[in-house]
Amino acid sequence: MKSLIYYPGFEMKDEQQLKFALLYMDELQPIIPPYMPVPERVYLSETAIRVLHNTDLISPYYPDFADADYASLIACNEFDKIISHPERYSYPFTKSYNVNILKKWRNPQLQYCNLYQGKFSPVFFDYCLENGLANPFSGGIRISEDLAFIYMSLLADIIAKKEEKEMFTDIQKYDSLLFNNDEDISNKNKTRLSVAKESIDCIIPERLNHISIDKIIALRNDRDFQNLRRGYVEQYERYLDLKDDNPNITLEEVIRIQSEIKKLIGSLFGITSSIVLSYKTLVDLQHGQFSIPEALATIYLDTEAVRKVTNAYRNGMPDYIHDLKTKIQAKRYVAKLKALYN
Repeated sequence: MKSLIYYPGFEMKDEQQLKFALLYMDELQPIIPPYMPVPERVYLSETAIRVLHNTDLISPYYPDFADADYASLIACNEFDKIISHPERYSYPFTKSYNVNILKKWRNPQLQYCNLYQGKFSPVFFDYCLENGLANPFSGGIRISEDLAFIYMSLLADIIAKKEEKEMFTDIQKYDSLLFNNDEDISNKNKTRLSVAKESIDCIIPERLNHISIDKIIALRNDRDFQNLRRGYVEQYERYLDLKDDNPNITLEEVIRIQSEIKKLIGSLFGITSSIVLSYKTLVDLQHGQFSIPEALATIYLDTEAVRKVTNAYRNGMPDYIHDLKTKIQAKRYVAKLKALYN
């Protein structure tokens, strides 16, 4: 799970989602103007500030003028369509055909979302004020939550395409309102993340909300855990790909390591008979107390076999070894999460 462009706001509001992100994701990039007119504590919560400065999860994306200008032009066109036929958009936003959404969006009391300068161009600023869709304040404009989401989804889409990344939002209210050309991709990505969160919830059933954010931050910053997390994510995404063709496959089957070791040894030495590592070797391997070539060499007593295994590990089987390594990391990751509550 590589870097994701996060929108619409500066941070995840749901702490459980944030904990999941710390345990699973590589990087989130919220869109933050390069020159904010207010200090961090004004637009970020205390928790978000701790995560920003004490982990590698958050890496702000600073939009340039071209990003903001392009998004502003597209947004003006999209808003024109809504203003021309507001009745067509009433149900998607309100789940009712009887709500006058323009009246709602033009109500100053409902224009409470701050959209800061640097995210939009003067063209968008003038457009919103001329159409009664926003009010100015010293740092930008205040706009309705609905229109803020539309605008930020457009800006995030432009940035994601330019950076060749994917978009991510944890706001469920607007699931059916993706104003971009990659709706299928975004929905697939969101579904996969949702399934991944469920898998972690199963590892720590009903307990994640009882684990402090500080404990999860400390785990995230553990170098060994970072390697395990990457291995788990790689194997879990492989599991999701395999599940498309084989709905009955389980994650446990995907990260089973003994069968992979047998396959590796067979390919190295042409051995087709059953190979069984000792229980102690398997345990040591899964806990990082053995390297893979050391574990393989325990099957053979002569130094020539050890030399063959070591050379093959270094030179001959990178794909096999990498897959086996990430399987081991995935198993250790699960063990670390299970121990998190203890």
